[in-house]
Amino acid sequence: MKAYSSVAAVIAIIITLIIPTYESSKVNSDYYDLAMQGFLKSDADLQVLNIQTWTKIRTGALTENELLDIHEEIISSLGLSSNPEIDNINPGFLNIFQKEKISEDIYVESSLQSLSNGEGESGTYLGILIFTKDFSTGRAYYDRIDTALSKLNIKSEIGITATGTYDGNLESSQSEKRIKEIFTAINAKSQEGINSEGLLSVSGYSEGCPDYLSVNGKKININIAMRYHSIDNQTYIHVGAPLIYEEY
Repeated sequence: MKAYSSVAAVIAIIITLIIPTYESSKVNSDYYDLAMQGFLKSDADLQVLNIQTWTKIRTGALTENELLDIHEEIISSLGLSSNPEIDNINPGFLNIFQKEKISEDIYVESSLQSLSNGEGESGTYLGILIFTKDFSTGRAYYDRIDTALSKLNIKSEIGITATGTYDGNLESSQSEKRIKEIFTAINAKSQEGINSEGLLSVSGYSEGCPDYLSVNGKKININIAMRYHSIDNQTYIHVGAPLIYEEY
């Protein structure tokens, strides 16, 4: 499994991506189903599943005890024993977090960050990050995150990115064909894309999953990207819903 990144490290990326409006309508499919179905159609070798959420849960700062109470609720929902660490070194910033490598294939991280700045914006944020290599395990943790958010009465998208590999350097035409096949399999319509400098990335919308982000007036709930990495002579594919939540 690739080296683990922390919730804090991906915050900037997530905030940049999640500016669009979030819309939700529960039917019979969610982001996890969409990403899993898309990836399974790719025939790639699964390397890692990245499941995460990042959201503002309060407009103001919370005390350490208040954060600890919320932490206990989250960790319990994730099926873990509470063992929080506290970072309060910097004035105006408090972070209650827990990181656990449950096995070689499962890593869990939760972070509650409270910012209090008299001259700037104050707020409290929740980040949860899961890495696993198994779709059944990923499904269980995806549902646990959903439970944690529901208990806290928080509405936030839970992103899923499945990353896999193919041996060697796939030609551009091969990559385009694979992405087209995935979009066809999940009944998705392409909305926008990038094809430059070895990177092919396509975003779209599938009615099979009614949850979506509104990006520049377009519905987006699936993002697929492919790129060749010469360092290990493999072509990587990332299948994300609603977007890809990692660097590629």
